[in-house]
Amino acid sequence: MPSTERYAFQTFKKMPTGNFSPGRSIPCKTLQEALTKAEQSCTGKEDHGAAAYLLRGDEDIGETEGPKTVGVYGACPPEVTDDLPF
Repeated sequence: MPSTERYAFQTFKKMPTGNFSPGRSIPCKTLQEALTKAEQSCTGKEDHGAAAYLLRGDEDIGETEGPKTVGVYGACPPEVTDDLPF
């Protein structure tokens, strides 16, 4: 089976220590949906930041690439923001 593209977003909470705690990761149908939901989720009430991801690979045979960050909103860990392609 050929490689497929999937999308998701993940939220982050900034702890009093300054570290980040990853929240839920939610699959999305499109890139635009992942970007929109990530932006809407980081209100600061529960989640301080969110990132949208592109996931590529063939799940049937277990060959997948690591997630590529395509959007960051609010406060996120440096390793997430450093992964942005721009």
